Amino acid sequence: MTNFNQEKTHTLNMYRKGTSFEFKVSKENFNFMETWFEKPTDTEMQNGIIITE
Repeated sequence: MTNFNQEKTHTLNMYRKGTSFEFKVSKENFNFMETWFEKPTDTEMQNGIIITE
């Protein structure tokens, strides 16, 4: 999953500069934040949507 997310982030960095664009995410920042992932609780997922590849 990390490679998919990293490539998606890279693509967004290159092409998305619209009104919702905040900042570019470096590979180092992406890798650092990837270690902070916490699985959502059942309560948080009550109205969530699960996307599978």
